[in-house]
Amino acid sequence: MGPQNLSLAGKASAGCRVAVAYDVCSPFTIGGAESHYRGLTEELARRGHEVTYLTSRYWDGPAALNRDGVRLLALTKRWGPPTGNRTMVAALRYAVGLFAHLLRQGGGYDVVEVAALPPTAAVAAWLGMLPHRKTLLVMDWHEVWPRNTWIEEFGLIGYLGWLAEVVARPLGKRVAFSNLHANRLPGGAVKVPEFISINSPSEAQNAQVPDRSLLLCVGRLVPNKRFDLLPGSLSELRSKHPSRDWHALVIGAGPELGRIEAEARAHGVTDLIEFDSGLTSEDLSNRLSTSGVLFHPSRREGFGIILLEASAHGLPSVVCRAADNAGVELIEPGENGEISETASFADLADAVSRALRDDGGRARTLAWWSKHRSDFTSAAAAQALESIWAQAN
Repeated sequence: MGPQNLSLAGKASAGCRVAVAYDVCSPFTIGGAESHYRGLTEELARRGHEVTYLTSRYWDGPAALNRDGVRLLALTKRWGPPTGNRTMVAALRYAVGLFAHLLRQGGGYDVVEVAALPPTAAVAAWLGMLPHRKTLLVMDWHEVWPRNTWIEEFGLIGYLGWLAEVVARPLGKRVAFSNLHANRLPGGAVKVPEFISINSPSEAQNAQVPDRSLLLCVGRLVPNKRFDLLPGSLSELRSKHPSRDWHALVIGAGPELGRIEAEARAHGVTDLIEFDSGLTSEDLSNRLSTSGVLFHPSRREGFGIILLEASAHGLPSVVCRAADNAGVELIEPGENGEISETASFADLADAVSRALRDDGGRARTLAWWSKHRSDFTSAAAAQALESIWAQAN
């Protein structure tokens, strides 16, 4: 690490003491944001920074452990939210732990970078850092929710979440990862590149012939992902194209599993859908290489890392246009996937049909990725953050 009397601009290249705060953590939970932070913290550590990941407890034993050059530190005594599915209580518990830690030790960092969703963590971090004005506080806005989204997610108590977000929006140095959410912040935000951390497909995987009748879903089984639309869409595809052997694989875990299974029974496609929650990164990479289309009808995405991972493997994606879905920014219709304008089974099935209209979908998707891959690397993200740190003084 560089001398302690260096300015932050100097330390950005010589080595900063960095804390990254997010209440969920890969590999203990599966999701785009925790995949982002795992890759980012490891890249920052490789670049010579001293990195601490402030999270909830997901392991037995001491509160701190080391992984790939990054120090993981649990700020809560209880286990974090299972499968990353937060409750208000879990979010508040983490916020209290984050506030207490930063109040005591925030001055020991040069940079504190906080995931601002849930916004209680952002407010807690700002309060905890009040005595430590020499430390740069960076707020990562993966998503910015309007009031109606908060109410849809949490009912009347969602007003409290929305108010906390409104309070948090102007705090710290603001960073966003999509145009949708950057434009929702007062005065905008610095846009930092997203990236994928899954292994690139091997030559052997690229040589495999994909199953063009297989729909793949990957992610937490939570309401906003809307994987419960899969069975009805699968039934619609079977009606429109009865000669195809349509089937699906759902990779993930979460509270919506029972609902997806119930929808499969209602549409008579139970035998066409397989579930798996325990794949390794290598297994997932293989599935991405051998499926026909990524079916991702989410109504809410801060970015959509899985869409990049799919493109890297030549897998076209089907997404659904929605007010809070920034994932549509990553899809160029006819190139690396298709956009369904509504969440109806008919429109989603039509989008799948367009994505699989010929044998060239894989080649077009790989060509799209080859053109854009340099925009989406962990090195580019780390370099953008270092530039922000250097300019802070």
